[in-house]
Amino acid sequence: MGRRQLAGSVAIVTGASSGIGAATAVVLAAHGVHVVLVARRLDRLQALAGDLAARYGVRTLAVPADLSRRVDIDRLVAETLRAFGRIDILVNNAGLGMQGDVANLAEHQVRYLFDVNVYGPLLAMQAVAPIMARQGGGAIVNVSSILGKVVVPSLGMVGSSAAYTASKFALDAFSAAARMELASQKIDVITVLPGVTRSEFNDAFLVSNGGRPRTVPKSGGLLGVVPPERVAQRIVRAIER
Repeated sequence: MGRRQLAGSVAIVTGASSGIGAATAVVLAAHGVHVVLVARRLDRLQALAGDLAARYGVRTLAVPADLSRRVDIDRLVAETLRAFGRIDILVNNAGLGMQGDVANLAEHQVRYLFDVNVYGPLLAMQAVAPIMARQGGGAIVNVSSILGKVVVPSLGMVGSSAAYTASKFALDAFSAAARMELASQKIDVITVLPGVTRSEFNDAFLVSNGGRPRTVPKSGGLLGVVPPERVAQRIVRAIER
């Protein structure tokens, strides 16, 4: 099988206002991909959309959305099809961290965490898979975490908790099953497992530990902090294969 030709294809990138999502949108645009940018902060999306269009000559679309809501996902897909007529790539990058001991986790926060980290990507996959199948194939990238492979309790690191880890384990399981189920329709399902990445992820996370945020470490331990651009390059390389 040859490499996937990216130029001229259409990609939806969620969580595109900063970090890995924004960096992935830049790399895709540099490859000639038309990009649909999705997040809550419309001003950030519009600024990035204008920059990508000017720098790379691609078409862009900024769509503000709450990806925990099916109605927003359906609207996103409808707007993308109206603007471009097709969807070739989905990068499920939007996510939320959570800090808190199991004994103190607030039910409503855990449910919202799973809405964003698990059900949002699942609903997005369900929305685009039939479209990709009709087109003859596509690629779905689910940005998970190394914590989706290793159970980490709440140890004072932002995002480290049983709830966050469980959400990433769940996303990995959905991804693995979808990879097998969609292969016959030539839809590649790719899971990316970054370590600690330099981004704004630490600026907005749920705290469910008696309401007391713990100290946030400034390094990624022995592995260090990974630049989002490096993760983005790996994502696009995986899509091309």
